[in-house]
Amino acid sequence: MRCTMCGIWKHRDAGPELTLAEFDRVLSDPLFAGLELININGGEPNLRRDLPEIADRLARRFPRLRALSLNTNGLPPAKSAANVRSIARTCQAKGIDFSVSVSLHGQGRIHDEIVGAKNAFPRVVEALERLKELQVSLPFFLGVNCVITQANADRLEEFHLWCRERRLPVNYTLGEVRGRFHNQGQRRTVEVEGGRRDRVIHFLRARAAERSPLNHHALRYRVLADMLEHDAPRSLSCYYALGGAILGARGQLYYCKQSGQVGDCRKEPASEVYFRASNQLYRKHELLERVCLHCPPNTFNRFELGHDAVRYLRFLTGTGGPVPSAKAKP
Repeated sequence: MRCTMCGIWKHRDAGPELTLAEFDRVLSDPLFAGLELININGGEPNLRRDLPEIADRLARRFPRLRALSLNTNGLPPAKSAANVRSIARTCQAKGIDFSVSVSLHGQGRIHDEIVGAKNAFPRVVEALERLKELQVSLPFFLGVNCVITQANADRLEEFHLWCRERRLPVNYTLGEVRGRFHNQGQRRTVEVEGGRRDRVIHFLRARAAERSPLNHHALRYRVLADMLEHDAPRSLSCYYALGGAILGARGQLYYCKQSGQVGDCRKEPASEVYFRASNQLYRKHELLERVCLHCPPNTFNRFELGHDAVRYLRFLTGTGGPVPSAKAKP
């Protein structure tokens, strides 16, 4: 795929990715010892020939691991289904919650144009059908992730209805320009502007109105709408700020999705990189105190929800004003 909101595919000369043995060595660092949630994303994880082996190593290495999630474009369908089957069995044996999020950004040609690949839509639909068949015998959550950009902003309601008819839960996120995505030159196709911005705000508010005890993302959609319409600061917690990190495919370490690279775990221990004084100052003053205020929340997982429980209860009951999230300590 050649996605219009991502430039990772343009950077194939970035050097070899970590081998399975290198993953083992890097992840043996004490920094990662207490991991409870791991998300495998890309790029495209299915391009790794050893994806099931990576998941197996993660499940064996981290005894506190409670949830493993996989973000994928679903292609090719047969390989995607085979990998999910293997990972689901591994997680089932270890008592780990497993979830799969398949990228789908519209119907038919809209999706094909966004991902820059002909006939991608029917192949993704095939992948979803194969994965739904697997759910009959294996316990895992299956949903769709839709990135909102200029290209699909006018057709979101139509797409939402299409997914609802097929009982596919959808997670909507805003297209973002990030250094790690190498998409700084694609701002015009990534960020929603003009009249489309108003339509996206209206769409998000409609999703926020669908609040229920089991639909905690409704609060996230209200926050996103407020950020777009009123330039409001972010008011939801972030698991990166609470104690997460990103390990790049080549050993790069980032504090969060908006962070610049703070070190190379191939060359030095991850804990030394993470806790280096200069890096901690960058995390505190550049990220937590400045960038975090304007970073749109793309997730609202169990850890973030637990931290914002009071705010969520007030949202459900419609009582009180906004409850600001406590700032995480660096």
